[in-house]
Amino acid sequence: MADVLLFHHAQGMTPGITAFADELPTELVYAGFSFGVTIAQQLAQTRPGARGALLFYSCIPISGEWAFGPWPDGVPVQIHGADHDPIFVDEGDIDAAREIVATVHDAELFLYPGDQHYFADSSLPSYDPDATALLMTRVLDFLGRI
Repeated sequence: MADVLLFHHAQGMTPGITAFADELPTELVYAGFSFGVTIAQQLAQTRPGARGALLFYSCIPISGEWAFGPWPDGVPVQIHGADHDPIFVDEGDIDAAREIVATVHDAELFLYPGDQHYFADSSLPSYDPDATALLMTRVLDFLGRI
């Protein structure tokens, strides 16, 4: 298993984010929620030794003016978002995610039913326990492969 460096979303280190992090195994995968994706994705794409990336609710394009450059070979990535989240869908994050999946060998995009941005944060009203359980299963499977 790999060590995970987790970046929280713009609402800070909420109890829900802490609870999520406590569920991840210990053993560097970069993970970020929402605004934290920017940092996690940049490190995964530019820092030598990255073992993987977990991007929740957000994604940065790998081409164009905001890009950090191409995705590095051998760095797997999972991207998770709600299929009707106005931030993830309407602001272009889903398009960036689809670009990554189309061009990166080991890339997965998982969409969950709903319109909530912070659906995996158990301390917020947007929390969706069913989607979070499925997300956690997929994340643990990903980490188990690394």
